[in-house]
Amino acid sequence: MNYALWLQNLGLYCGQVAIVALVGALAAAAFRVRAPGPRLLYWQIVLTACLILPGIQPWNEAAAGSDDVQVEIRAGQIAQFPSRGEPVSFEQAAAIVISGGIALRLAWIMAGLMKLRSLRRTARLVDPPLPPIEEMRRKTGVRAPAFLSSLISSPVALGVFRPAVLLPERFLTMTVEGQRAVACHEFLHIRRRDTLVVVLEEFVRAVLWFHPAVWWILGQIHLTREQAVDREAVRLTESRESYLTALLAMAEAKVQLDLAPAPLFLRKRHLAQRVASILKEVTMSKRQLIPAMAAMLGLVLTAGRVAVFVFPLQAPAQEGESPRVLHKAPVVYPPEAKQKRIEGAVVMELSLDAKGNVRDARAISGPEELRGAALRSALNSHYANDSGAPKKATATVEFRLGGQVETVNRAGANPTKDLGRVQRIQIEGVTGGAQEMLQSRIPVRVGDLLSADMQNRTREAVREVDEHLGVSFSMAEGGSVVRIGLAESVGPQDPIRVGGNAQAAKILTRVRPLYPPLAKQAGLEGTVRLSVVIAKDGTAKELSVVSGDDLLVASSLEAVKQWVWQPTHLNGNPVEVLTVVDINYTLMK
Repeated sequence: MNYALWLQNLGLYCGQVAIVALVGALAAAAFRVRAPGPRLLYWQIVLTACLILPGIQPWNEAAAGSDDVQVEIRAGQIAQFPSRGEPVSFEQAAAIVISGGIALRLAWIMAGLMKLRSLRRTARLVDPPLPPIEEMRRKTGVRAPAFLSSLISSPVALGVFRPAVLLPERFLTMTVEGQRAVACHEFLHIRRRDTLVVVLEEFVRAVLWFHPAVWWILGQIHLTREQAVDREAVRLTESRESYLTALLAMAEAKVQLDLAPAPLFLRKRHLAQRVASILKEVTMSKRQLIPAMAAMLGLVLTAGRVAVFVFPLQAPAQEGESPRVLHKAPVVYPPEAKQKRIEGAVVMELSLDAKGNVRDARAISGPEELRGAALRSALNSHYANDSGAPKKATATVEFRLGGQVETVNRAGANPTKDLGRVQRIQIEGVTGGAQEMLQSRIPVRVGDLLSADMQNRTREAVREVDEHLGVSFSMAEGGSVVRIGLAESVGPQDPIRVGGNAQAAKILTRVRPLYPPLAKQAGLEGTVRLSVVIAKDGTAKELSVVSGDDLLVASSLEAVKQWVWQPTHLNGNPVEVLTVVDINYTLMK
């Protein structure tokens, strides 16, 4: 599971919900729809809009193409250390906390349902039914049974398939008007099927327990539902004062924990607002109500469209043909991490250019101590990009304490002597496809004389295939050995090596070199190759000449030192880069 993408999308969705909730609250305050029924419908629509946001928006593709490159890094000689296990990342810890909260809320719902079931079983049926109960059954059209329980202090409607009303023992001591008010209120909840709706709302609260806007919206729904039932109960009982008296009488009872999920007769935090709504009944004509509701809902829908535009969710990378790895650059196990015996996997998102070079890399997850080494390796890895267009991929570098890794060093000096006949050609650290390409391109073959010219031609051929590769030539018993493989890994404090082609795409300011007059007069053409250390701010920090005619070098140095590149970042931090720049001098014919 991609915990980083999951947590990112969760944060984006929370932002979307916050926008919809905020606009919904402002619209309700601006248009002042006080009628409980329409107001309840409005808040239910706002909650529904928040829940369906993920399904009504286009998901941006997070990373086109996926390449899970498993690189096993070994350090040490013989001893095998027991794995300590990968440390829990922040994303994983967040997923555990959120999932744990959901599990606790669901357990609380189940405990509440079981408690209500137990209360119903232990309660005694009101038999024969009291006249106020029978009267309210007839007026509401509900035939649910009524029970008395000594374990509750407030009436409650419960049950989805077999609804019933639980009444406290003190119900028997109330006046007839008070009994009528309480019974009417609870039977109305059953008629409206609020017992089912409240359970569904509690499941929503459980899944989104961490979002305060969801709690606030659900609070508005619960309040307006009770106000709507209050208004209908007053109409059916035809006694506002008796209903208020019953409501206040229940408020005097000893405070107990809410029995959820079920619509209670009274939650004390809503008492003042319910009393105010009963005393000051507000009515709105259809001519006032319809435009106001339409405007409020229009603002909520607009807020939803803005929210999905501002905080678009990211879809996981589509499964498709993964880019072929031409070579995987070696990874240096950070000494400090090795001493602390830190192991684990670093997941990275890579940006590939049209030629398969890694232009940028960022760590998505993994131990902080290992991310830098993984990112340095990623920038020097090379992929086959058959599409010919920039694309993204993911790579995973796995660090394990174990054996020893061998790397092939790039030969740095120009060959100065013949090395005899070629006995063996070794190609290391590249995939089968890249090996075939190298074998067809390099001019040297087993048995050839490894002259200085042949060494130069071999080096140029390898560079044309992949500029990240190097060639070394050595003498062995019976002849010479040609080794082709990855360049030497850099240490944590060294500049990052990036191929010239990949770095060329990041040039922001390019100053054209002047053709030296003496070189023109002499008809001199050629290429000057410079080694450039690019500073963290993208300017040329150090320049050195790799090759080129002396008449052309000064002009190249003067121009390139004024160049500016886009800074290269590793895990969000700018780093120095070591690259090569080729300046071609060609006379117009």
